[in-house]
Amino acid sequence: MSKPSPSSAYATLPQGRSGFAVGTSAPMLGLAYGWRLGRIRLVRRQLVLLALLATSVTFALSVVEREAQPFGAVDRALDAAFHWIVPLICFSVSGVGSGRHRLTDTVWGAARFGLSRRCLILGLVAAVTAASVVVNVLVAELAVVTSMSGSVAWVGDVWACAWIAALGSAAYVGWFVVAAQVFRSGTGRWLVLALDFFLGDGTGALAVPWPRAHLHSLIGGAPVLEMSQAVSSSWLLATVVLALGLLTWRAGS
Repeated sequence: MSKPSPSSAYATLPQGRSGFAVGTSAPMLGLAYGWRLGRIRLVRRQLVLLALLATSVTFALSVVEREAQPFGAVDRALDAAFHWIVPLICFSVSGVGSGRHRLTDTVWGAARFGLSRRCLILGLVAAVTAASVVVNVLVAELAVVTSMSGSVAWVGDVWACAWIAALGSAAYVGWFVVAAQVFRSGTGRWLVLALDFFLGDGTGALAVPWPRAHLHSLIGGAPVLEMSQAVSSSWLLATVVLALGLLTWRAGS
């Protein structure tokens, strides 16, 4: 298969006597240009429109829940946000960030000049994760604040939802980008999304691997296999670490 053409993200890479700079600064350079590549791929109008759509839908749902029945409105608004909007945002952002190629092909434009594929991939995934976290934290905060009806406990809820949305976003992105490396043309991401929707809705053994089940537990839903919220949080964090390990392992040098 022919390699994709180098991205404009690499147009200003500092050059030495024999190609791009390598050596002691190579890891940081790879991370920086992986991040830059991700940023260039993500700064597109469709993602801005996606963020506006997500926040608009969240706002509308939260207002409807509050007006329909103030008691429990926060729980219902958060359940809708984490059940639907958070995974779909991560799915969309990871798709734009990684594209239809495997990540090793996506970063080939810089890797061919001596930069570490591992560092480039980590930088790109960090950009995708950051974008997902920003949008989903905003969605979660909007769901809490808009559905509140005079409660004084909103500060604690806002903080809790922020870190839950951030951790859940990182876990989802990890799943999606790893799956995209196994199956080409985005098939892996679609498979993970479907399994998360169908299996993550339960609380049994089949739900354990999926972020949806643990996020549901963290926002006050039924626990997965009677796991505590601390264990569910640890599981999501372990998912992120495992995904990064698999990506760097498959990337090679």
